[in-house]
Amino acid sequence: MSRSELVQGYLDGQMSRRVFIRRLVATGVTAAAAISYAGLLESAPAGAVPPTDFYLVINDNLFVNGNPATLAQGQGVQFANHGDHTHSARDTSGLQLFNTGAIVSAASASVSAPPGAGQYPYRCDFHTVMTGKLRVPVIATPTSGPLGTQFTLTWAVAGAPVGLKFDVDRKVPGAANWTAWKRGVIASSGVMTPGRRGMFRFRARVRRPSNGQTSDWSVVRAINVT
Repeated sequence: MSRSELVQGYLDGQMSRRVFIRRLVATGVTAAAAISYAGLLESAPAGAVPPTDFYLVINDNLFVNGNPATLAQGQGVQFANHGDHTHSARDTSGLQLFNTGAIVSAASASVSAPPGAGQYPYRCDFHTVMTGKLRVPVIATPTSGPLGTQFTLTWAVAGAPVGLKFDVDRKVPGAANWTAWKRGVIASSGVMTPGRRGMFRFRARVRRPSNGQTSDWSVVRAINVT
């Protein structure tokens, strides 16, 4: 399992903090760094912007850790060219969120954090076979609780930027299909107090109403009502 898959699994509640740290260390990360990163991910619901950009390595013909790269909410990206040729990274979602322009060998370019939860494809305009995807998760606080628990779902660290809106879907226990929970909102979070037990699932995306373009839906976030 790659580091990005480990991070996504931890964010999705598929493993405990102890297991996440142990598996991250097994990939070559120091114990101190793994513990620190777990703390960073856990602090995301509080809305604190991560202190540093996600360092994304570009080699010739490959975005090394960007297929996909899982970001914390509010985390930007530094695209660093470790290859011998000039590369770039441009958002291909249709939202026109970022375009680094040419990044020559040994140089880097930083882009702002995606505006909210979703998945954002991008590519190199010099070598169009080079593609990647940025993932931003939905955060649930708490992730489980008894009937009557108030759950907060957070899909961004701030309200939607001018010209953009957030869409959030929900799938209730036993349902086969997604239904709209929030549509065209600017708020960065919402609260739900379920009236039934079971597993509720959520996904979010960013939309530009003026042209109908959207990010891809985020990875699903589940909460368990016991």
